[in-house]
Amino acid sequence: MKKTIKITAWILLFSCLFSPAFANGLTVDPNGKIGIGTEEPLSELDVRGAITSGNGPGTKTYNVLNYFSGEKTQDKYIHLKLPFNPAVASDMFHITVRGYAYYSAQIIDLTYVGYAYKTSNTIKNSAIQNPSGNFSPLIYKGSDNYVYLRFKPPNLFYLTFSVDSMYVGNGRVIKPGEIEAISSTSATL
Repeated sequence: MKKTIKITAWILLFSCLFSPAFANGLTVDPNGKIGIGTEEPLSELDVRGAITSGNGPGTKTYNVLNYFSGEKTQDKYIHLKLPFNPAVASDMFHITVRGYAYYSAQIIDLTYVGYAYKTSNTIKNSAIQNPSGNFSPLIYKGSDNYVYLRFKPPNLFYLTFSVDSMYVGNGRVIKPGEIEAISSTSATL
């Protein structure tokens, strides 16, 4: 088994060195570690960027958005602007936000689901899973008519989180760069 793995790794290394994929961010180091988006993989498989896993409903995209703040400030909300406008189209969504609110030593673990519904220009069948009961999460339609997800950490100092999405119902895969994080003292935008 180990010989097969090593031979496969060498075939992969050889093909990477002499193919366009090598120039596009695929690396195999001398120890057999594979890097995608990095020339110095830290583990057996090191992917720097978003990962989409699946095909069709149920497909997950990991690391759609990564956020860090060193700003030592209170009384600010984090608003996540989704690429869904219920005045234009109908899209279901499932968004997970996980991270660490350092200043208050709290785990961020929020899941938002809903339906940007064109027929009535509203957000329907929305729900939020918030096991800790913290952060005052909210799903709302902003003044620009886009869907926003909101939460309020006690302080932004060393606030770190990542956003993942799942393709549900008539929704779609959300790509990196399609969700915008905005910090603001306003409860809604």
